[in-house]
Formats: sequence, C-alpha cells, structure tokens
Amino acid sequence: MCPSRIETIPAGRTISYAPPRIRRDARRAGVAATAVADTTFDFSTNKLEATVCVTAVDRRRHATFSGCTVEFLYTTDPDRVIEALPRDPATHVSYRHQPGELSATVRLGEISLVSIADEGCVSPLAYVEARRTGALDRATSEALDPQLQTVNPAILKVRPRFALPGAR
Repeated sequence: MCPSRIETIPAGRTISYAPPRIRRDARRAGVAATAVADTTFDFSTNKLEATVCVTAVDRRRHATFSGCTVEFLYTTDPDRVIEALPRDPATHVSYRHQPGELSATVRLGEISLVSIADEGCVSPLAYVEARRTGALDRATSEALDPQLQTVNPAILKVRPRFALPGAR
C-alpha cells in the first residue's frame, strides 16, 4: 500500500482576472452586475491548478466580457502524486466594475488534497474503490486489507476521480 497523506494549503490565496471584451460594439458600455465566475480545480502528477472563468453581460448596451485563466496553486514533493481533493474548496468572488472593463478576484478557502508516494505501489484510494466494486478476488483482498490499518481513515473515505458518481 502506498504511503499516503493529507496535505493542506491555507486559506487566503487570491486569483484576479479581467476577462476580455468579446463584443466589438461594447466600447462605450459599462458592465452590469450580471457577472458570474466559476472556479474548477485540476491536478496532474504533483501539481494543482485552478481555472477561473468569468462572464459578464450588459444586455442593455450589448457588452459582453468572457474568458478563463489557469493559475498554478501548489506542488507537492517530486516523489509524490496528487490523488484527490476530498472536497471542493470554498471560494468567494468579488467584482470590480469600471466603464468598459470588469475584473474578478477569487479568494480561496483552505484546500485539502490527498497525495501518495510514487513508488510502484498500490494506491489506497484505488484499492478501496476496487474492493467496493467487487473487482478483487479474495486472495488479493486478504493480502492487502491488513495494510489499510496504516492509512489515515479520512483518506479511506475519499473517492478517486475515476469512481462513478453517486455510487457508494
């Protein structure tokens, strides 16, 4: 069983983004309060990034601003792999409107992630999911189950990103 741990990134990090105007007829337009921002988190090997997308529409003046930015957030140790985010981090968005432009600032809450040592071993998340779905034979389960005692119980509750949604 791969050594695993929960890592925490403190709350307070901010991402600011000013989406471009995507309608040419908006030169004289102000931005109405119909701005929407969405933040998603993605991880690959040992790196965590956030994608922030912002759209604002002023239908009265035909002004539209929209775009996305990707921001690097965190790198774990080079010999580890990020396996999961146990929950979506909290975000708070504030907007600044000026004639002809808009900017959004996203303040991130605390981020927790599960990382494992990349040692050619069995991921605890993958093992628990395989066991849950009945994909393992009895001999494999009997050999690996005792090793689960060394894994943080909070990690064993996390679903891997390849798990089917809704099934428990």
